[in-house]
Amino acid sequence: MKMTGLSFDNIPPLSVPFRFFFTAPLFGILAGVLIMIVDDLWISRWHPALLGFTHLLTLGVMAMVMLGALFQLMPVISSQPVPGARHIAPWVHLLLSAGTLSLVAGFMAPMSTVILTAGIILLILGFVTFLGPLLLGLIRVGQGGDSIHSIRLAIGALIIALIIGGSRALSYAFPETWTALAGFANYHIGWGLGGWVVLLVMGVSFQVIPMFHVAPNFRRSVSLGLTSLLFLSLLIISIAPAGSALLKAAMLAAIALIITYSLYTLNLIRQRKRRISDPTIHFWQLGLSALVIACLVLSALLFGKDSFSGLEGKLQILSGLLFGYGFAISIIEGMLQKIIPFLIYMHLQRDCMKNPQAFASLPNMKTLIPTKVSRRQFQLHLSALVLVSASLFLPVPAWLSGAAIVVDFSWLLYALLKAQRVYSHTRQSINVCA
Repeated sequence: MKMTGLSFDNIPPLSVPFRFFFTAPLFGILAGVLIMIVDDLWISRWHPALLGFTHLLTLGVMAMVMLGALFQLMPVISSQPVPGARHIAPWVHLLLSAGTLSLVAGFMAPMSTVILTAGIILLILGFVTFLGPLLLGLIRVGQGGDSIHSIRLAIGALIIALIIGGSRALSYAFPETWTALAGFANYHIGWGLGGWVVLLVMGVSFQVIPMFHVAPNFRRSVSLGLTSLLFLSLLIISIAPAGSALLKAAMLAAIALIITYSLYTLNLIRQRKRRISDPTIHFWQLGLSALVIACLVLSALLFGKDSFSGLEGKLQILSGLLFGYGFAISIIEGMLQKIIPFLIYMHLQRDCMKNPQAFASLPNMKTLIPTKVSRRQFQLHLSALVLVSASLFLPVPAWLSGAAIVVDFSWLLYALLKAQRVYSHTRQSINVCA
């Protein structure tokens, strides 16, 4: 495990990131239940239930884990913690959870203006409560490394996505009076997935792939150049005239940059020195492969949609599924299998410093989330991804694909709770030794 350049002196208590990590699977389970109870979910990308499903994953799972990870990651890669993390984390968690539930309910409930507006307000408060201290921490860091650079760009993309998304939600709640940015759905998706999610995954990968998997470091031209060019491409896409050659060139550039990152990272993983069987590697390989396929599907839709008459709507949904569930959720599930045991073990080691005899109570890090549990997680996740994707084109029962997602996230929750139980039991043993 490579630890060069990392600092663990100012990390927050486990309760700060764990409240986010342990809540995310619950929202994933809700997303699966939604598929089970709504038969015609895939009929249109604007179906209220599909909007609910999408935001259960993007806000309830992806954003939930990513905010928790940033609380943990900032002090490790920059020695600068998020100011007041211990105090603001419970509020951010509460506001994000309540806001996501309200937003999803607002999409689906009749006469939902009040619920939808409440969700928007709660989410704005949650993100502002988080972003204010985070931006202050990023200012204190100074220039920082390549991961910090990528995180800064990701936060910029998140802010843009939130502004557009908030306006979109208001236009949904008040269609007669609120029309600002009402037609900007694709920009919201682009900045949210292509900006915030991809840029943050890039920044995290620059650290964790060499660290956990003993792979070569990313070249600076890749870690600094790709992220900057991707952000620039998204900016050009946002301001270029509709149908212009500049817009098409910027779209093609963004897609090419994301594919380049994916293939480069897959090649680094192939070159890793640690060649033992590790299911978390499979999550990275699956996620990056799904990202490439999603980009290819999107390219076909952008530059050859006349060839897909009648399938355009389902291919749009497929690209979103591959991007969200295939790429982002795969990376998140794989990373949690590594991060949770590492953090638990590190905190237990610190507890043992007060009494060296207590070191005998430390469990093996690999037993916190055993390899067989991670392997089963990968199998369940892959099965769910295949079933949900196939259900767009084949008569796969809605309850079956929804149940597969429920089982996927239920197993993830089981793995996390199992690790938490070992942590609690070991802490009790350490306290007895003390």
